[in-house]
Amino acid sequence: FIDALHHFEQPLYRVFSYTDLLCQFRQLPSLPLEEIIQENDCISKIIIRIESPGENLYVERAINLLNEKADENKVLDEINRFGEYRCQKNFYIGYSKLLLHFEKESKRISSKFNIPVTFMNHPTDILRMFDKRLCSDLIKVIGVPVPSTNIVNDIIIKPNYGSSACGCLAIRLRHHNIHCYSTIQIKGDRFFNSLKVKKYRAQDYYLLHQLISKSDHVVQVWHKKAEFPCQPPLSLGPPIKTPPPNFIPLFSRNKPSFDLRIVVINGKVLHTVVRTSHSPFTNLHLGNPRGSLETFYYTFPKKSWITICKGLKLVATTCFPQSLYMGFDVLIDPEYNYRILEVNAYGDLLPRVLIDKMDTYHWEVKEMLEKS
Repeated sequence: FIDALHHFEQPLYRVFSYTDLLCQFRQLPSLPLEEIIQENDCISKIIIRIESPGENLYVERAINLLNEKADENKVLDEINRFGEYRCQKNFYIGYSKLLLHFEKESKRISSKFNIPVTFMNHPTDILRMFDKRLCSDLIKVIGVPVPSTNIVNDIIIKPNYGSSACGCLAIRLRHHNIHCYSTIQIKGDRFFNSLKVKKYRAQDYYLLHQLISKSDHVVQVWHKKAEFPCQPPLSLGPPIKTPPPNFIPLFSRNKPSFDLRIVVINGKVLHTVVRTSHSPFTNLHLGNPRGSLETFYYTFPKKSWITICKGLKLVATTCFPQSLYMGFDVLIDPEYNYRILEVNAYGDLLPRVLIDKMDTYHWEVKEMLEKS
């Protein structure tokens, strides 16, 4: 992102780490902007970009402890068990308090110095995206499709404040048999996050279900996904791009299913990644391969793509109007209809995906400057 700022000749910036800001446990930090304003008379506007806290145990502990009801000894014990699955609701409460405090601080500084202080992604929108149930409800209200919550034999259970498929269960019921897939690994009486998706039988499923049920969670239908490369019916019309005469998609007997990560910036549908998998979870950090974007454009029906783009633009501008960018996880079913699985406030990291020779960060800075 800093490279993008330099590219657009924006040298005046400061980076503040969560570690530095949260140096005092159980104390909300001040935004250190006053010194910068006093040192630079030329500042006429401040734009704040909030990054993900990442995987930092010190930061996680500090954010958890911002929740006044959090038991410090319990928080320390849970975080010291590195790699173990834990409920994120306490973290969400602390993070909500932190981001809303940043919003309050921005208004105070703006009023004091008579300088506009804005956010690339507003704290309120970020928290709405973090809350899976609330996010899905907001999208559903405006008529954009999301996963069904009418319980059937195949379901997905997700922690409401989780990410990266941590703590997710994909459950299939067949002839009184239970098949469960999860990134959680069971070791004795302990449960660990893993980068491998494991299949469990009934006995272990009950242990996992009991674990997830202790925390706030959402239950959705496990919708079947389309296979990749795409083979849409002729009735859906031509693909997004006309393939060259020598183009032949590489089909295999055991084709993976796929979904899409699509980044929308300032209401524009831009960067896309095809995520393929033979398991229920397509997250790339689990080792799942990217599908060829060229093959996607040459095989995916243009009619369906236009419908998706309209839906994403509507969600971005209606549900999260104070945010410049967001990453959408989009399910495509075998009939090439779509559903929005999740919206990610920090879902804009798509390495090696370029539009007009620019990655997501360069597009964000470009749109930010044009918007301001």
